[in-house]
Order: sequence, then C-alpha cells, then structure tokens
Amino acid sequence: MLGVSRTPVREALGRLASEGLLEKIPHRGFRVPENSIRRLEELYPIVSALELLAGRLAFPNVRPEDLSALRKCNEALQRALDSCDADAALHQNERFHSLIGELSGNQRLSEQLGELRSQLRPLERWYYMDAEQAQKSVEEHQSLIDSIETGDLQGALAIVERNMALTLVSLRRQTRRVTGKPDS
Repeated sequence: MLGVSRTPVREALGRLASEGLLEKIPHRGFRVPENSIRRLEELYPIVSALELLAGRLAFPNVRPEDLSALRKCNEALQRALDSCDADAALHQNERFHSLIGELSGNQRLSEQLGELRSQLRPLERWYYMDAEQAQKSVEEHQSLIDSIETGDLQGALAIVERNMALTLVSLRRQTRRVTGKPDS
C-alpha cells in the first residue's frame, strides 16, 4: 500500500523493539508495550529536576569559555537540523545538556543525568526527527546562553525547565492528535 517492501519495515520494527518502544511477540509480530511510553514520560520530571539542580550549581560560575562551548554545541545542533540529521541533532542536544551537568561541578549529578538522558533517547530521537519542532530547542538554548551571559540566572533556570518539557509536550500533543483524547 505504501510502496515499501517488508524487509525495511521488519528492520525498522526490530530497531524500535531494541530501543524498547515495541515489544516483539514471537510468531505474531510487534506491539506497543502498554507502559513503555508512560515509563519514559515519568522520567521527564526527574530529569528536569536534576537539570535545574545542575543549572543552579553551574550558572553562577560559568566562564566566557564555557559560554563559547555552549554556543558551539548549539551552532552544531542548528547545522544538524539544517541538514536533516536527527541523530547528529540529538547528539548535539545531549552534548549541550552534558556540558551544563559538567559545569555543575558535581560529577555524580552529571553521571546520573547522563544515565537518565540515555533512557529518554528514543523519545528525544523522535522529537529531533521533526526539524520544525526541534528548532524550538535551538532557540531556547540560545535564550539560555543569553540569560546566563547577562546574569539573569532565574530566567536561565526557567528556560531550562521549559526546555526539558519540549519533547513531553510534543509527545502529548501527538498522542491527542492520534487518539482524539485529551492529555493524561
């Protein structure tokens, strides 16, 4: 019906299963596990709280070279979006947030954020496949850099919190479109 052979479809389904977004049912096919998306959704407030903590620790001590590194990551994110490379965009977004974790000076916090963010990767990849919605991340990262640079640390923290909600808000909007149901 869509003009696609079965092999690439099977490969795509296998990849989604390896990422935990689908469950393989032997001799029957695949299905969406009932709790997979919900479990990922539950991680966002946790990661957001830890990102805010990292920001509180990092932002007062950010140096010009740190701002430069954040800018370079954001510019690379923009280039990845311009070339429609979702994986590169995801990588640059992760690098941007990792830098903030590192700048917090708390290695355990940075490691925890990295581990939790890796669990969110399937949804984040989905988010970065839509360049129009992903452009919001670039804009918010730039606003964050500007706020840090001008010393508006409260504004910077508000941007971090809003930025962390982008994927979750997009997922809920898409779920509403597909199911016709309001957000849960």
